[in-house]
Formats: sequence, structure tokens, C-alpha cells
Amino acid sequence: MDTLVASAKGGVTEGLYSMTSFEFAYPDDKRAVVQKFVADYKARVGKNPNQAAQLGYVAADLTFQAIKGAGRNLTTDSFVAAMEGISGYQDIFGGSKLSFGAKKRQGSNDAFLVQVENGRWARKSGIRGY
Repeated sequence: MDTLVASAKGGVTEGLYSMTSFEFAYPDDKRAVVQKFVADYKARVGKNPNQAAQLGYVAADLTFQAIKGAGRNLTTDSFVAAMEGISGYQDIFGGSKLSFGAKKRQGSNDAFLVQVENGRWARKSGIRGY
């Protein structure tokens, strides 16, 4: 699932289905927090963010949350404990809430069926906790 696939020339991927666990927010998303992310990214990189940029943002934010939660004396153990303590994390793009624990390292088991419509990925259905 990538915007390059959805926007392929000539509409050759129109109607294509894919599964994903990540909710992609297009640059024309109306939420102010997404608009700020898009503007900041575009100012720095010179183009609109794609899924990889958004996933990178989420990964970096989760890492920051864990480092902050680990306290002043950061160690591997304090980082892991802080990461395992993240519960109900909501990214700015509208993805599933993520929660971690000693036996839950993926954060979420949600998946979504998406389909290319008019050159964009559109969510069709979701599976919670497959």
C-alpha cells in the first residue's frame, strides 16, 4: 500500500485491494495536526510525505515517549519497561490505538482493507484484533 501504487499512470491500479495496519492521512487531510506535519515535512524535504514518512514519524514519536518515560537514567531495561507501559497511544494520523506490554510487542493487531478509488487509497473495512 503506497501512494505510488494508488496513483499509477492511466489508472491501472483502480479497484486494487490491499490490507494494512496503518491509516494513511493524505496531505489534504483537514485536521490541523496533520496539516502542520505536512507543512513541516514539505518545508524540510521539498515534497509531500508518503506512508514511509508517516510511519517514521509514529516510530520516532513512540521512541520519544519511551525515552521520556524511562526517566533521567536511561538504560535498556528502563526503556523496555517504559515501552511496555505505553497504553492507548494514538498517532496524529488516525491509526489504531497502540498498547504494549511484556507479551505484546506489536502494539495492535488491527488490519484494514483498502481499495484504490480515484487514485487514492480508501478504507473499506477493519478487523480488530485478528
